[in-house]
Amino acid sequence: MTRKTAYLYTLTLSFGLLGCSLQAPQQVELLPPIAANWSVGHQNAPVAAQFMPQLKALSGLHKLVLQGLEKNPALLQSQAKVDASMALLKQQQAQRWPQISAYLSGRRQDNGQSITDNTQLGIDASWELDIWGKLDDASRAALLDASSQLNLLKQQQLELTATIAQQWFNLLAAQRQYELIHQRRINLANNLLIIEEGYQAGLNGSLDVFLARADVAGAQSSEAAKADEIKQASRALQLSLGEYPTGTLRADGTFSLNLDQLPAGLPSQILQRRPDIQGAQDTLSAANARISVAYKEKFPSLKLTSGVGSSSPELNELLRADSLLWNLFANLSTPLFNAGLLEARQQQQEALALAAAANLQVTVLNAFQQVEAALSKEVTLVEQLDKVSVAAQNSLLAEELAFEQYQGGLVDYVTVLEAQRRSFDSQSARINIRNQRLQNRIELLLALGGDPETLPRTTSPTNQESAN
Repeated sequence: MTRKTAYLYTLTLSFGLLGCSLQAPQQVELLPPIAANWSVGHQNAPVAAQFMPQLKALSGLHKLVLQGLEKNPALLQSQAKVDASMALLKQQQAQRWPQISAYLSGRRQDNGQSITDNTQLGIDASWELDIWGKLDDASRAALLDASSQLNLLKQQQLELTATIAQQWFNLLAAQRQYELIHQRRINLANNLLIIEEGYQAGLNGSLDVFLARADVAGAQSSEAAKADEIKQASRALQLSLGEYPTGTLRADGTFSLNLDQLPAGLPSQILQRRPDIQGAQDTLSAANARISVAYKEKFPSLKLTSGVGSSSPELNELLRADSLLWNLFANLSTPLFNAGLLEARQQQQEALALAAAANLQVTVLNAFQQVEAALSKEVTLVEQLDKVSVAAQNSLLAEELAFEQYQGGLVDYVTVLEAQRRSFDSQSARINIRNQRLQNRIELLLALGGDPETLPRTTSPTNQESAN
């Protein structure tokens, strides 16, 4: 068998073995169940162009969001990961181009009889022809990885925007609760003075004095607890802003958020709006591209190499025309036996793609659950706020009337205490429910895929929410 015949036989055998795996691998895909409409029917409407403008809060909130987006450590970490993925993309794309390198080497050899010098100067070039599209697939996978990291960054920006807004309203609520208990303590202290004066005049019994003093002490204890809640809420907000958590930051303003009915759109539109879903889709597409890369690793590869250089015993003669040499090689190689290595790599990528598909399905279903929960809670909180506002107004009137009747000798002090307790509880509950509704609206904006590029803007309240 001649050498040429042996080469042809080897090449034919290689393609014959390759023919066993020419069946292209299937792309992994898992489709989550998608409902036609949200279960809360009255919210079904075309999706608004942007959702974050709905967060129209205080002037200080916009400034804090900008600060958080600039200084939050978690965002800085994600930005670094985006930069790293872009660098990897450039590395992958660079492999599609010829690689050129220059060299200069010198050698001195002594054979016992004479000493010879040899100096070499040259340029080498190599280029792998992407005849199967393997390098193309690898570049596409790297591009999708970078896109996934960018979508993750967008999602974190959106979540941080929502978190800062929520923490801002939590701080406002804590301050309102403190103001409420502070005013209650002052009122109880004033009542105690009146009761003690009545006791000195023989109009009241000692029991009323003891009860009034106990109420003042209880209010003082609650006031101290509410002051600590303000500090804890302030520290949580400062952490999101990338600040040292001193607990001294305060929110200056009132509850003011546009709580008009929010069009939720259709479940299928969430797939295009949420960055985390887009990122999960990119991750799955990248995994499928790597399946194709692993599959094409089994194919023959063709690489061209060439070089030009010169060799001379004298350094000053390297650039002479008669010392220049050049070469050009074409190298075709294909795997014959690797103990299942390449097949195992393809199986690994298929398994990773299946995991990415499952992660996409989980992400989509979680998104549906978040929207459904927020829509359902929105209806409940509207009704709760309406009822507790009525209770707070009537309880406040009852408290004033009860103390007037007590001073007139019509009711005992226990009745006054009960009226005061109900008034305080209903006012405190109204603050809590108002905050819950604001928190839930922000959660709904987040679940619907609000645009992180559109931050909250300063505005005046567009409804009567701040007056309730």
